Amino acid sequence: MPLPALRCVLILCLSLQLSLSGCTVLLASWRDVSHVSDTPREESRLGPLNWSIHDHEIISVDPPVLRLQLQAVQPKETRQVIQKKIYSEPHFMAMALGVGLNLALLPLGVWLDQSIQTKPFEEPEFFALTAIMVMLLDMTAAMLFLEDFDTVYEAEVSDWQPGALQTPAPISRQQVRVSVPDSEWAVNVPLEENSLTLSLQQMPGAVMGRDPLALRFEGLTDKPVLLPLDDLSLIAFRQAFREYIAIAPAHLNWSLRFSDASGDGRIEGEEQAEVLLEIHNQGPGKAYQLDLQLAAQEAKAFLSFPERLALGNLEAGETRQWRIPLQAAHDPPAQEVDLHLQLRELNGFEPPAKHLVFQSLPFRRPDLYLADHVIEDQNGNGKVEPLEISTVTARLHNRGIGPAQNIQVRLNLPEHLFLTVDSPRSISLEDLPAGGYKDISFRFYTNHRAARELTIALEIQEKHGRYARSGDIQVNLYQPLRKPETILIPGQGSETDSPAEAPALGSEIAENLPLAATPQPEAVAVIIGNRDYRSAPGVEYALRDANLMRRYLIQVLGYREENILYYPNATKADLDTLFGTREYPQGKIHNWLKKDAPVFL
Repeated sequence: MPLPALRCVLILCLSLQLSLSGCTVLLASWRDVSHVSDTPREESRLGPLNWSIHDHEIISVDPPVLRLQLQAVQPKETRQVIQKKIYSEPHFMAMALGVGLNLALLPLGVWLDQSIQTKPFEEPEFFALTAIMVMLLDMTAAMLFLEDFDTVYEAEVSDWQPGALQTPAPISRQQVRVSVPDSEWAVNVPLEENSLTLSLQQMPGAVMGRDPLALRFEGLTDKPVLLPLDDLSLIAFRQAFREYIAIAPAHLNWSLRFSDASGDGRIEGEEQAEVLLEIHNQGPGKAYQLDLQLAAQEAKAFLSFPERLALGNLEAGETRQWRIPLQAAHDPPAQEVDLHLQLRELNGFEPPAKHLVFQSLPFRRPDLYLADHVIEDQNGNGKVEPLEISTVTARLHNRGIGPAQNIQVRLNLPEHLFLTVDSPRSISLEDLPAGGYKDISFRFYTNHRAARELTIALEIQEKHGRYARSGDIQVNLYQPLRKPETILIPGQGSETDSPAEAPALGSEIAENLPLAATPQPEAVAVIIGNRDYRSAPGVEYALRDANLMRRYLIQVLGYREENILYYPNATKADLDTLFGTREYPQGKIHNWLKKDAPVFL
């Protein structure tokens, strides 16, 4: 093969090889990210030096010398560095294409050479061409391999964060200038192993008497630093340097005022009260560490109060107030409470002790019960019948001497009696004051299986769970209902100590009844209403009905009030006195009767 022809073939093959290699590299660059690995690590460094006054000590009085012990710490700051290493996966299609194209170049070169001349390749030329092809193939494979396994490093660094680790750091300075803000006093002292020794001989008394006393440590910080002297140390500090400092006294005037929740000046069971304390410092000096001590030995069992209060400092001319809470137990005794209050001041400038005397009273118990109820039927025939909706109005009365709070009423229904959808089974009421009453209403109906006599139980609860009594509402099918308009208003008082009864339901109509047209001055009436029994259940409405009856006789029938013998909760002795006995049959009523006079019993 002539040399020009061989060169042409080699140049053509090399051009094709470079073109194909470029295409292979381009295809290989379209790789996918196959794996990302995070390698976190932490970097740490010591932060800025922080120091404070750790302790103080008076080492000399004449001349006055104060030693300060400093404490320095260096916080350890850390931050996190996240290193990401990205691996690319090799593109097998690109490599396969590159290898196939390179292998195809060898037959192509042979075919081109044979087309130019019929003389076959000589052996040296063939091997030279093969070596060139293999070399180019290796170069392409190497380029693909390096391209596909290239690595990329990325790092994310967080901000420096103060660490919890603090290491003590020794500090020493050749000279530290110590001065007082807003003062010309200053002194240069060496700082050795965290210790400063201040000679205060030249410090003016007015400066030393400041509260709080602040110093400026130039070279360590430009901000004033407060000496760690509490009030007790400050007084000792000044007393140690008393020939340099004049302490101005405090003059305290104080007053007390008692205030309770009900406003009657007494504290009752479960009542909250407070003592208003006012202190005025009219002296030229400051009052330090005011401390109030309280004691009431005889009332400690039922009265809660703080036994000691730290009131702090009081500047000259300042007036401040404090509220001291008092809390009574559930049922304290009726007695006089003597609350002893003693005010203390650090320098001894305290006023004389005071006594605050007030009265404690037992708990004002409520007495909540079902006072009355009425039932109204739907069709108006005055009877409760199956499948007929009836309305119950029940009146709850608090006949106790204290308010009833957090009142809850739950209806417990008998079998075959149902509430309507608008009637809740549980009812919450507002607080009832002593003597107050509240009406609740609900609607019900029965089915044909219901018994003729049904009982709706009202479970009544109040805040304490002990001062409410449950009640029952009787429902009798096919029986005439009591009409509310026939009930009179009750009397306003009673000869007993029992609280007044609640007004009966429907009594508003009875207010308009006319007065008796014909008085009956000779008529005599005996009314007995017994509610409470020693060995039998009580009768809820007995006293109320007796009062109503007496009012009815006076207002409607024209009886004279003095001709009515009224006995609430009568005893056997009362009955014997009234009607007489077998031995003495002529009782009290015998002497009251006149011939043909009507008697109402």
